[in-house]
Amino acid sequence: LGGAEIDAFISAIALLAGAVAAEPADEWLPIQLARSLLAAGRGDEGSQVLRAAAERMPGSAQVRRAHGAALLAAGRFAEGWAEYRHRAVVGDQSRSALPEVLPEDLTGRELHVVWEQGLGDVLFFARFLAPARRRGARVVAYVPPALAALFSRSGWVDEVRVADRATVDDALYFGDLPYALRSDDAAAPAPLAAPADAQDRWRAALGAAGPAPYLAVAWRAGTDFTAGPELGRNLQALSKSVPVDAFAPALGAWPGTLVAVQRAPRAGELEVLARASGRPV
Repeated sequence: LGGAEIDAFISAIALLAGAVAAEPADEWLPIQLARSLLAAGRGDEGSQVLRAAAERMPGSAQVRRAHGAALLAAGRFAEGWAEYRHRAVVGDQSRSALPEVLPEDLTGRELHVVWEQGLGDVLFFARFLAPARRRGARVVAYVPPALAALFSRSGWVDEVRVADRATVDDALYFGDLPYALRSDDAAAPAPLAAPADAQDRWRAALGAAGPAPYLAVAWRAGTDFTAGPELGRNLQALSKSVPVDAFAPALGAWPGTLVAVQRAPRAGELEVLARASGRPV
């Protein structure tokens, strides 16, 4: 960050700290204070703010989730997943019954796991399915229609069921798996299996686009708050982005072709990427 940006964060931190002191029951304020501290390089202080807020508001799903995310970002996985289970999964409230730790030996047990959040979240948490099966569990996954074929093809579970609602009785949510399995490390992603006929088409399309090797590039994810600014207060709508012209020059040494996998790129972004990187896109 530049000097002006740091000054802006320092001002924001002072204002938000005062607001938190004046309104200690407000869920939004400590989260924004912690984010500002993190952006200013004071992540430990931000974690302390969220810990204090979680102690003040133990029933706040938003605060507990934010605290869990801060712990996970710091590599404190066991603590982070314990806090993360307090997140809201249906509606805006914490659950009255939280998941418990599973036993080490799951032989003979059928484990039902149901999707929540977005498609990317389901794919992220799929990495914790294999450990459950290694313990002997038969795993049944309830997934949205868009992911059913991928789950079946990749062999991550014993049975795939399509569910158009993220609620199934007597089941774990995908986001509960790391806590239930006592995960305390950065688990490797689940390997994706692509259809053979699709691979042939992709190889042909890539070959026509430019020389190998190919690097997939995206610069924005989550909810676009610029398109719907009112969504900025929705703490469950994640948003993250980096200006294309800021990171594209770092890709200039790439020896092959850049492949833009950005969902809904804005007008001119692909051209900026190609020009600033000096690489075919």
